[in-house]
Amino acid sequence: MGKTPFDRVIDLLNHDRAEVTWVVRPVLKYAIEAETDPAKPWVRDTWHRFETREDAKRHGRSLTCRFRTVAVPEIERIARIIQVWTKGRAYHSVRIGVTDWAGRPGGDPLHSYGAATGCGYDKRTAALTDCTVGGIELGDHSDYKGRPRLETLCRDNGWDLFGANI
Repeated sequence: MGKTPFDRVIDLLNHDRAEVTWVVRPVLKYAIEAETDPAKPWVRDTWHRFETREDAKRHGRSLTCRFRTVAVPEIERIARIIQVWTKGRAYHSVRIGVTDWAGRPGGDPLHSYGAATGCGYDKRTAALTDCTVGGIELGDHSDYKGRPRLETLCRDNGWDLFGANI
């Protein structure tokens, strides 16, 4: 039996030349914070994190103490992209593995794998073709199906890339 995409992603992650890039989305979550006693300003009680300020206020009204809602910046991970470049005599090749957390919210992440060889073209984009990021399948520069490239997808959704140059 051949290797699964998960096995291939783990092999790439354990490679000594692996370069990792994260696709993330900065988000604001809201929390309820009990107002502190002026005599003890270092004591703070913070409870659950909420998606919206209204949810936080609705929860805070049921408390017996005074409270305030505070915005808490967080980073939501969308995907991890692992790339390994191999060097040959006449050409270079790249193997890419993608772990996509946003493709299956609340479930196991989706793993995909791609590779590209040859000379004179954008091998990273070619290797990312048919991989999923954020639940969306990626395409090449001249994709006839109209699928976006990684850079376009990140720009359109307000996501950021951190790590190795991709």
